[in-house]
Amino acid sequence: MAIKIKSGFPLLLSALTSAERNIIKGISALAARRGERAYIVGGFARDILLGFPNLDIDCAVEGDACSLAEELVSELGGEVSLNRKFNTAKIKAEDLTIDIASAREEQYAAAGELPVIRLSTIKQDALRRDFTVNALYISINPHDFGKLCSAESHLTDLKKGVIRVFHDGSFEDDPTRIFRAVRFAARFGFRIEPRTKGLILKALKDGMLKNISPFRAKRELMLLMTEINAPEAMQTALSLGLAGKILPDVKKNAVRDLKTGRLIWLDFFIYLGGQFSLPLYMLLILLKDVSPGRQKTFVQNLNFGKKDTAAILFPRKNINKILREIIKNDPAWRVEADALRDEQLLFIVLIAAADNPANFQKTEKRVMDYLLHLKRKKPFHSSAELIRMGFPAETLGTLAKEITRGRRGGEILSKSQEYSFLVRKLKK
Repeated sequence: MAIKIKSGFPLLLSALTSAERNIIKGISALAARRGERAYIVGGFARDILLGFPNLDIDCAVEGDACSLAEELVSELGGEVSLNRKFNTAKIKAEDLTIDIASAREEQYAAAGELPVIRLSTIKQDALRRDFTVNALYISINPHDFGKLCSAESHLTDLKKGVIRVFHDGSFEDDPTRIFRAVRFAARFGFRIEPRTKGLILKALKDGMLKNISPFRAKRELMLLMTEINAPEAMQTALSLGLAGKILPDVKKNAVRDLKTGRLIWLDFFIYLGGQFSLPLYMLLILLKDVSPGRQKTFVQNLNFGKKDTAAILFPRKNINKILREIIKNDPAWRVEADALRDEQLLFIVLIAAADNPANFQKTEKRVMDYLLHLKRKKPFHSSAELIRMGFPAETLGTLAKEITRGRRGGEILSKSQEYSFLVRKLKK
């Protein structure tokens, strides 16, 4: 598959935001004054060449990244966090994240462990990268600004849409690269070339995933589920056997359900709160037909937090009960829905689409109406008004819950109806 690559870095630079251009020019000028060479690298360089937006700027410097980052922040502002062990720095400035790393070599003492590093040149730095398409370096040095300083083969792989590792031990050094190969292939529509695919299969057969900490395994899985092309990524994960290693009981129809779930999410997208977790929602779909026992083992093995665990292990019989109430338009479901997260509500809509298609549109409309008009609605009367009416301050929390239940159940639809309800409460 041929990929169209943008050309002419100065022209590509003009397509970036002014904040991105200012940061890049600032790093260029500062590195030159310090006598160091700086480069746009990794995913940011890849995405610039593909013409994709990316608000995470990746830079490599042949020099002291931590010192350069501190000096850059003193000049341009922002907040910086340093990792002197690995000679890396992360800067937060406006809406941007800037990662600056010293060019280095890496050696892995054992599979899955963090590497031991040694400062080096960008030529050696490229060899530590996960895939050739992520080993692209664009100079931002004044004398050769915009020059592509990478092996021609790396650019060829990008043009052809090929995921390729550098050496046979790549997945043994860092088994999380297996997840990333699947994720990048799905995101860009790339293919994993035969040798790399064979190395993935060998690493999985040899049990290399056991060398990943639960934290890193969960992080990679959730990143995969965050992709808009998560269904396609899961299709690849199933074909490779990766999905079965993480969750042995995941069903083949999970891909179909994930695709349906993506369409539902897109329908609801503009109505969802900022706290909505797309990866959790997609994970609920992935686990839809997995037994409760397997689900419990899964969340324990990957050390999910309390809230996510509660959402994942929420009894399916309760979900099915709420779905039946939605279909019957029983007001009780709105009260029960108050205890659910938005991810679970969309999961209910997905279950209707997958298992009860005749009632899908009805279910989707009622859940959407609930999210739009009821879920985040507060009582009409303020706390000050309630106290002036004579309600003790210590009763306001309980009272607010009663009002909310009345609004969810359709008994309180206006401020006057709420006032009548409050008067009745006072008389009692």
